[in-house]
Amino acid sequence: HSGAFAAQLANSSAASASCTLNDSPNWVKTTVSGTYVGSLWVKAPTAGATLKVRFREYDGTTNTGSVTAQFTLTTSWQQVFVSYVPNVPGSTLDFNAYISSAPPGTCFTVDDVDIHVT
Repeated sequence: HSGAFAAQLANSSAASASCTLNDSPNWVKTTVSGTYVGSLWVKAPTAGATLKVRFREYDGTTNTGSVTAQFTLTTSWQQVFVSYVPNVPGSTLDFNAYISSAPPGTCFTVDDVDIHVT
C-alpha cells in the first residue's frame, strides 16, 4: 500500500484453515484510558473473503473483553479498523486480523498496521 514492505499471509495446507496476523508479543502492554483504534490496509488475491479484525483485552491471563469487526475483502487496498475502550486500566491488548476458513493459497496481504489511542 505505502510502497514499503507488506506481509502476505497464506494457507499452505491442502484444506481450509485459519490465516492470522497477530501482534505477538502484544503491542499494547499496559493500557491507559481512552479509545484504542487498530487499523490496517488489506487486499486479497480474489474478492469475497471475510476478514475479522479484533482486539482482546487481558488482565493477567483473564480475558476481560473483546471486540471484532468484519470486512469483505476486495482485490484493491482498503483500510479497515476496529475501536475498543479497555475495561481494566493497565490491562494488555491483543490485536489481530484473520480469516477463519481460508482456502489453500494466498489469504490476504496487509500493510501499514497501526494502533493508537485517542
